[in-house]
Amino acid sequence: MEIKTRSVCPECMKEGKGDFVDARVYEDKGKVWIEHICKVHGKITEVYWSDAEMFKRAYKFFSNGRGVSNPAIQSENCPHDCGLCPLHRSGTLLANLDVTNRCNLNCWYCFAHAGAVGYIFEPSFDEIIKMLKVLRDQKPVPCPAVQLSGGEPTIRADIVDIVREAAKMGFKQVQIATNGIRIAKEKGFAKALRDAGLDTIYMKWNGMTPQTNIENLKYKDDILRECREAHLGIVLVPTIIGGFNTDQIGPIINWAVENVDIIRAVNFQPISFVGRIDKISDEQRAKERFTIPDLIHAAEKQTKFLKADDWYPVPSVMPVSKIVEAFKGRPQVQFSAHPACGMATYVFVEDGKPIPITRFLKVDEFLEYLNNLKVPKNKLEKAALAAKIFADVNKFLDKKSKPKSFNLADLLVGVLIKGQRETLAKIHWNSLLISSMHFQDAWNLDFERLSRCVIHYAVPDGRLIPFCAYNTFPEYRRSVEKKFSMSVKEWKAAHPGKEITDVA
Repeated sequence: MEIKTRSVCPECMKEGKGDFVDARVYEDKGKVWIEHICKVHGKITEVYWSDAEMFKRAYKFFSNGRGVSNPAIQSENCPHDCGLCPLHRSGTLLANLDVTNRCNLNCWYCFAHAGAVGYIFEPSFDEIIKMLKVLRDQKPVPCPAVQLSGGEPTIRADIVDIVREAAKMGFKQVQIATNGIRIAKEKGFAKALRDAGLDTIYMKWNGMTPQTNIENLKYKDDILRECREAHLGIVLVPTIIGGFNTDQIGPIINWAVENVDIIRAVNFQPISFVGRIDKISDEQRAKERFTIPDLIHAAEKQTKFLKADDWYPVPSVMPVSKIVEAFKGRPQVQFSAHPACGMATYVFVEDGKPIPITRFLKVDEFLEYLNNLKVPKNKLEKAALAAKIFADVNKFLDKKSKPKSFNLADLLVGVLIKGQRETLAKIHWNSLLISSMHFQDAWNLDFERLSRCVIHYAVPDGRLIPFCAYNTFPEYRRSVEKKFSMSVKEWKAAHPGKEITDVA
């Protein structure tokens, strides 16, 4: 197996040069590697996926999205003119909008925060509204989900107002990336966020021991209580670092299962070497590198119910988008990320027992069935197809093993007729999404992944920049933040008596 692509030279990047070089993704000794071919520094290789067979299985779901029809940038000088441009093959599935780089923690692996970079990036309320509007104006499908990120977003004094405005603008999912500390300490804050329209907190959670989670483990009971009282869903977001917390994958999943009434998902993020940690030694990087297959095999070993084959890549659900689009008669959200970006599985919890979806649903056969369906062209054909799907779906189910609450026929018809959000919400309250997303860095960056990115940063100048470009290339995060920032001294002058870690 060999795939020609483009990448960057990590050594050139250290010198501030970020032009593309030829690269190839290839199999060797049971793993998948990426080789960067630089005219100056020669060939540089890095592990891409640690399990070649798993990669080949995931790659079968490779799919192209339609991109956006109103790109902000017409130039195709990739990777230096992101914005999005016509080369980009995916719309925005989830937007990150940094509302501050101030934080009440000092995590060494963080992409960026004020204490490390020495300046304050904190867009005004009006600038944030403009960025939200850019997202909702995206065509042919408005961005459906926004994540208010940072820094620590909850230390902005006006964060509840920002959430309220985002909800008013029609985002189907509004979430905050947070450490949960203010939620734990401030009674009623979670309820205020929920009442304003927040759906989920996307909470850093690196382990179940004080050694692996010194930052917020001590607040876990308070966070659960406040979110339960507010009916505010939680997604756990562990950054997995080789040699540090890889033994915590199973315990985190098991804790989520125990609290499935309020924890909706666990999204593991193997460490990417960007921001404050992009200049570590080769030896340290090799020790800490952890790929998606490493995560999946660890989850299998550390839990009693997950298997490696339970996981599927993001674009595996593209057939669902195709059928929904045909029934709705208008463009729908497409999960067109590259197969190497992330893998996921669903686990249903019944009477405390976790049941992976693959135990009762023939997922591969079902997805192939959906993909082969003839797209209906009129109301009569739509009605006939809905009836056919309703009649056929049970052949993909093991009725003896499935959870009592799971009805595939009702679920599908609901998605096609009532809408995805309303129907999926019903099953999400007794199920757990277990997923992974491995963001790229200079050592494993693949243009084919970058051009299909579905997670984009909204920035104050109106551009939307793919996540891995924003955090890898110097002309994005650092340049954008400096352009729209103020010094710590200026910020303190504008907020008398406040420290940058305070709510302000």
